[in-house]
Amino acid sequence: MAARPPFPPIVCIVDFHHARGPEVETWLGVEHGSDPSAENDWPLLPFMALSDGAHAATEDFSYFTLRHEQTADSPATSLFGISCTRQLDADKLINRPADVTRSTVQKAVVVISDSPQHFGHLREKLSVVTKAWFAQRDFTDLDILQRFQESLAKTFKDRENERDQFFGLSLREIVHEFKHQTLVLFKCCLLQPKLDEDVITISSPSLRTALGLSTPDRRWIDFLTQQVNDTWDENNPGRPNTLGYAGSEEFIRLQFEEYLIALLSTTKYRLYREAQRDNPKGPVIDEIDGDPSAEFNNDFIHSWMRTENFRIFSQYTDEHLFDIVVPEHPCSGGLTMEDVQRRLNAQVEALHLDERFAQGKETFNKHFAEGQKKVSTAFNNIWNDIEAMRHYAF
Repeated sequence: MAARPPFPPIVCIVDFHHARGPEVETWLGVEHGSDPSAENDWPLLPFMALSDGAHAATEDFSYFTLRHEQTADSPATSLFGISCTRQLDADKLINRPADVTRSTVQKAVVVISDSPQHFGHLREKLSVVTKAWFAQRDFTDLDILQRFQESLAKTFKDRENERDQFFGLSLREIVHEFKHQTLVLFKCCLLQPKLDEDVITISSPSLRTALGLSTPDRRWIDFLTQQVNDTWDENNPGRPNTLGYAGSEEFIRLQFEEYLIALLSTTKYRLYREAQRDNPKGPVIDEIDGDPSAEFNNDFIHSWMRTENFRIFSQYTDEHLFDIVVPEHPCSGGLTMEDVQRRLNAQVEALHLDERFAQGKETFNKHFAEGQKKVSTAFNNIWNDIEAMRHYAF
């Protein structure tokens, strides 16, 4: 049986009906008249998407898996779902349907895909789209959700085509070889200096300062390095020995993607704060203290803002990008004992101190045993001489 072709992401709306409970209301991205829920026997889909207790929060997310039934030319496989649930006072609806008898309307927007590897980024998009759809106060207008589904299908198709670009490039081997300097290389690429050799030697004092890793940076790259080292297989470096997702190529790419998006968001927030400095109300986000871009190293931010790639980024992205992605370092926070312990473990591994200690211990034990044997032999010889002298004396 041939492998199943890629499954394009589809979107559905789950509504909480006052009499029938959770039910699928609309499907987007499928053929007209098609019902994937009935075709694949997904009776529990509405209940997994609109979970119990969701009404207690302004926004709630659910994750679940579904079985995609086999066909004549492809096997059965697993699909992955993510839903975003929100609610709205029924009185705020522009056109209130007759069957809405409760004081609130509760709905979930659901995305079903054949891979969960981009769900971190997808969750942010789904949250923004669901919030915008609810802000219309008219649930019959599905234009936002329709365009959202179309963009997802195009994005996932482009990512499938981009996979050939990664052929022969093992990120696991790069992280395993360069460890924390992997992040230095990444930030160095953003600063666009000229590199003539494959050795990480930074001679420029200003560049060395800009590429210094902050505490959150070290925490982030130490975590990534540990994930790779814990799943390392000398016989198959490109694949985790657990055969799991953590430490895999896709895992590493997703971590760097989230790091870059956080960097972009915090920088936009920094520029917005500076532009609104004279605003008496203050352009601040209550949950964010100070300037979050400082956690990426202020010297790096200043240097990066003078590059060509930053100019292009700043020109073609929304000024309020930080409203979509939280402007915060992925590993925000001060130094902890766990960071110190992880750093020490990394240094011990880098210097091979455990191997040297083991060799030293083995050498010491060997010499100690030989010395003990010599002392014992000498003592026995002395004792024999004393006994001989006593024998002749008598």
